[in-house]
Amino acid sequence: MSASDTDPFFALTLGPDAQIDLVRCALFIARDAYPDLDVEGYVARVGAMAAELLPRCVDQTDLERVHLLNRYLFEEQGFRGSAQEPYYDPRNSYLNEVLERRLGIPITLALVYLAVGRQLGLDLEGVNFPGHFLVRCALPGEQLFIDPFMEGRLLDTHDLEDLLRRVNRGEAMPIEERFLQPATPRQILARMLRNLKQIHIRQRRFAQAIRTGEQILWLQPSEAEDYRDLGYLYYQVRDSRRSLEALEQYLSRTGEPDDAGEVRSLIQDLASRLGSLN
Repeated sequence: MSASDTDPFFALTLGPDAQIDLVRCALFIARDAYPDLDVEGYVARVGAMAAELLPRCVDQTDLERVHLLNRYLFEEQGFRGSAQEPYYDPRNSYLNEVLERRLGIPITLALVYLAVGRQLGLDLEGVNFPGHFLVRCALPGEQLFIDPFMEGRLLDTHDLEDLLRRVNRGEAMPIEERFLQPATPRQILARMLRNLKQIHIRQRRFAQAIRTGEQILWLQPSEAEDYRDLGYLYYQVRDSRRSLEALEQYLSRTGEPDDAGEVRSLIQDLASRLGSLN
């Protein structure tokens, strides 16, 4: 999707993944809902947490630093997972609110964990585990999986299988290697935005949902389903031209999906509407 060069979110995501600042990007996502948000003030707050903890980590092993980080974030600072319908409260998806309220969903708590932990020298990556975002820490000879939503709980293979079973509504399924691979900054931001998009749609805030949909496609322009979703959103606000373009992109990228008939029918309707305006 097209983007304005003056849009700070898009400007921050122009370069390679290694140069993307997750904290700043997440705060600029939040600034769509909080126009007066002090981005640099919240960036400094994250840095201050790391600076406070860093002296305790001198001469500690990486595993000891993980335990210190867990104690600091979840006991001293009081960060915790929101257990009361967290998905549909947008505050749990906005990093400024997470930092203020100390309350979040797996991916926003993981973002705080990554931001502070990396400044302590820990080799941390986000993990796009199905239905529940995790953090992976590289230790000598092993990979440690951490659940910031559960106050930094360390997960073994049995825990991961149990988590996957709960996500899969009680049905056991094998843990595929791709479930445990590190997520790129773009993948992390896109997952955050998909959460927000579903919240906006549920609350019928279609203009905000379109904004998040456009941000997702800027980050991941090859994901066909995102074109379809955006096409339906444009349709909701009667933007027939953009709806038609997005739905045609969806079909061109998928060939013959299960919903091809429904999408083609809508495309024909949109084309007729646009034709009648010419």
